[in-house]
Amino acid sequence: MSEKKVVGRRIFIALEIVCIILLACLVGATSLFQSQINDKDNTISTLKTTNTNLQNQVNVFTEILNLAKKDVWVNGQTVSQSANSYTGWTFEADTAGYVAVTVLTTATNDTYVRVLYCGFGVDYDRQVTVHRGLQVNFPVLPSPQVEIRVGNTNTVDNATETVTITYWY
Repeated sequence: MSEKKVVGRRIFIALEIVCIILLACLVGATSLFQSQINDKDNTISTLKTTNTNLQNQVNVFTEILNLAKKDVWVNGQTVSQSANSYTGWTFEADTAGYVAVTVLTTATNDTYVRVLYCGFGVDYDRQVTVHRGLQVNFPVLPSPQVEIRVGNTNTVDNATETVTITYWY
């Protein structure tokens, strides 16, 4: 073989080796770049999830701040009472708010709603006479025990009431 062919062949082999090395470097760099993109995508996804969770918490706190969250404690329960007696329910209030009590009654002026609780050093005890279909609202502080009574003050006649109690907070 001529010396020119040997030199040309060596240059060709050297160029092949350089191309293989460059290709390997390109594959490695592409792989590293893709890994970094995947890491950033995962970070963005985590941040979006965190943002969604925080926004949900803000929405809940905004509802609470505006007294727009509610728990229905009693939903249209019918109770029958003998003369001069009451029916009571006890609940826990986790935050400040108010209790809305709606009473549909067979008695005209002999039905009352009474709310009792202790919270933040306040002993609350309030009773309101209700008429047919009247809703009454009572402020509530956080308390482990809020007692709500619906009663019949008539000393002779029985009464039947349908009661709905909603805690707004």
